[in-house]
Amino acid sequence: MNNTSVRRAGAVAAALVTGLVVSAAPAQAANPAGVASLGSANFTKSGQNVVVPTQAPCDVDGQTSNTAPPVSGTGIKFGGGTSTCTRTVTDPQNDVTTTQSEATGKDF
Repeated sequence: MNNTSVRRAGAVAAALVTGLVVSAAPAQAANPAGVASLGSANFTKSGQNVVVPTQAPCDVDGQTSNTAPPVSGTGIKFGGGTSTCTRTVTDPQNDVTTTQSEATGKDF
């Protein structure tokens, strides 16, 4: 093999490895830090649009806990549940905080 082919093969291999490393990153939550909910739905089944608004939303900058009753409709069932969003000051001198958001429900 000539030197140019070896470099190209090396560059292609490096690009493939980089692509695998980038694509292997863990999945991230759709919600930003400090918020939670039981979810929502918006779909069409048998020509009928089904919409379930966000259930039990909470936010560290607003309502910090919430509950939702069970909801059922065409093709969907939310069993109800709760959500909590808390902020804890970990370093008051530097205004550093952590947040914890949790949603607990059933029968989705």
